This record gives sequence, structure tokens and C-alpha cells, in this order.
Amino acid sequence: MSDRGAYGKVSGTMTPDDVVASVCRLADDFKTQRNVSKVDLLCRSGYLESESVSEADIEAYLRLHPELVDVWIRDSQDQRNSTGWWIAEPLDRLLFERRPDDAMRTTYQNFRTERKWTVGNLPETTRRTFDDKCTACAFYVRQRIRDLAELIHRTRPG
Repeated sequence: MSDRGAYGKVSGTMTPDDVVASVCRLADDFKTQRNVSKVDLLCRSGYLESESVSEADIEAYLRLHPELVDVWIRDSQDQRNSTGWWIAEPLDRLLFERRPDDAMRTTYQNFRTERKWTVGNLPETTRRTFDDKCTACAFYVRQRIRDLAELIHRTRPG
């Protein structure tokens, strides 16, 4: 077993495939390992040593493990903050036609696009749409890990 340093960093060598797998499994690991933060999980992933995980790498892994896409979507929905990246499923226009008085209608219409997956960043107005769920999720995961890495770099001792 590798020695762990500050922030749970793993010393030793991980293959690029190991890093991609660890990054893609981060949301699932966070859900199942309740006593470990996302920061610690990212540090342990090997990502910080290279930061060379591409969106294409993430998408390829998620296509092999589609169950992880839904885990990341739930992770986005479970966030309890007013800033950061989010992913939203396509807008179901029929839902709003049937329930025009829905209190959340305006909010959902602001963030979701009919027949497109949407990934955005609050409070910024950055927003991209995707036809494909897995492609959208790969973009979302890449942005989330970049933000976590930035946080770690800003707060890391030494």
C-alpha cells in the first residue's frame, strides 16, 4: 500500500488508465465511502500529479461504465450550494404543458433545453448543450474535477 501524504495524496505510480478510472468513479466512491471527502478522493486518484485526463478519456470510460453517468447526475442534483457546475436532463415540454402552474417551471426552463442535455456553471452564465447524455456527463465531470483541483492547489499547505 502506498504512503499517504497531505490531503490523502498517494505516492507511487498510477497508470493513466488508473487515473481516468479513479476520476470517473469519484462520485460513486464519495457516495459509498461516506467518511472521505471529494478533495481526498481526487488527491488519491493521481489526477493532481498529471492533470492530463481529457474529456475524451472520461467519455470513453463512462461509455464502458454507463451506470456512473447516473451517479454523476445524482451528484449534481444533490449539491447544496449556489455556485459551481451542474448537469440537467432535457426539458420535458409535455410536463410543463400539463402542469403550467408548477412553481419550479420558470427555474427549469431557465436551466434546461428541450431535447438537449445542459451543463452550466453558477453564478456565471456559462452553459453548453449536448445531444448525448454521456458526452454531457464527460464535460460535466471534467469541469468538476478542474474546480476541485483548483481548490486543492489554492488551499494546499506548502
